[in-house]
Amino acid sequence: MRCSLLISRRAILSRENRLLINLTTWIAVLGVGLGVAALVVVNAVYDGYIAEIRARFVSVLAHIEVFGGRGGMEGSLRGDERFLAFLEQQPGVEAVAPVIKRQALLFPRRAMNARRGGAIVLGIDLERTRRVTQLLQRLEETEGSHAPGPGEVVLGVALAERLGVGVGDEVVAITDFQAREGGGRPQVRRGTLRVCGLFRSGFYQFDQTLAFVTIDEARALYGVGPEVADAVEIRVADPDAAGAIADALAFQLPFSRIETWQEMHGGFFAGVELTRIALLLILLVLVLVACSNVVGSLTMMVNDRTRAIGILRAMGATRAGLASIFLLCGGVIGVLGVALGFGTGWLLCVALERGQLIRVPESVYFLDHMPVLIDWTKAGLVAAVTLAICLAASVIPALRAARLDPVEALRHE
Repeated sequence: MRCSLLISRRAILSRENRLLINLTTWIAVLGVGLGVAALVVVNAVYDGYIAEIRARFVSVLAHIEVFGGRGGMEGSLRGDERFLAFLEQQPGVEAVAPVIKRQALLFPRRAMNARRGGAIVLGIDLERTRRVTQLLQRLEETEGSHAPGPGEVVLGVALAERLGVGVGDEVVAITDFQAREGGGRPQVRRGTLRVCGLFRSGFYQFDQTLAFVTIDEARALYGVGPEVADAVEIRVADPDAAGAIADALAFQLPFSRIETWQEMHGGFFAGVELTRIALLLILLVLVLVACSNVVGSLTMMVNDRTRAIGILRAMGATRAGLASIFLLCGGVIGVLGVALGFGTGWLLCVALERGQLIRVPESVYFLDHMPVLIDWTKAGLVAAVTLAICLAASVIPALRAARLDPVEALRHE
């Protein structure tokens, strides 16, 4: 093996190599390196994006939501202290909070015919919600901004911009609209709220549609009882264990609908992962094309070294030994390409992360730029697969060299 390695290194790096062979070899190394760098960067961008979005989901949003029913029994539930205490006693549950979550039409009071927009009004228990989500911690630090009290509302920054209101302005919320039988003026339930703050959740879609008030204010706006809740939000110790905890709750609450944060946003993560797989497959094809240069380079090397191969065979070299020489040549090209790709990929990832160079529309991707996170396990897998492809590409030239007849090889020149 040591002799084979020495000969393969000499075959690649010797100054006696013809210029065309050297050029082809280094083109093969460059092609493999660019393919590896592309795979490393794409994986790092997707991993960074998913990690950042996941961190925001589990910090800003509840991990589990319990609704009043499922199937034909959908409706409100009792958000009393007894039920909340029962949920808090379940293994893995850290905190719970009842919420009212309903739709409303909002518009500025000072100009009722001006801008208006649909919103999700979230009624929250201030004390309990602080322990379940970071919604209240996301308030913008502006003058007069504070958590909502009676007759007050906090708007998402994008929703406030859409309505053209700020802190201190008043908005009208239409929460119910019913036509009277036989015609006449429709019955409208409305309430006036003063904007006491703006929040930025980190998700543009939420900032554009969400408004939150105290749960008592929400009950008054929608005319529901004092202990009624549309859902109970739950925070668990381990967000990844939310599914198991939800299954245990479903067994004890058979008539409730229970959703985890993975289920509520599973379509989003599945779409991102599908896009990643499609792009990686395209890049893998490019790596295969780059590795095909290894075949050409080694084939030219076999043709150029035919006489040397004949001499080695005449001196007693085995077919397996000759094949191993060219397999090692392919391996050396692969190692050099992987090293070049890792170095280039790492430098690109550092530049992309520090400079926040990949800017994206926040309304589509939740973020204004793509974060970068290198998963060295995946990077190692990329290296292993690339080396395997390079070795596989070396098999054909290696077998051709091993099958050369020594007499014909010595007569070659």
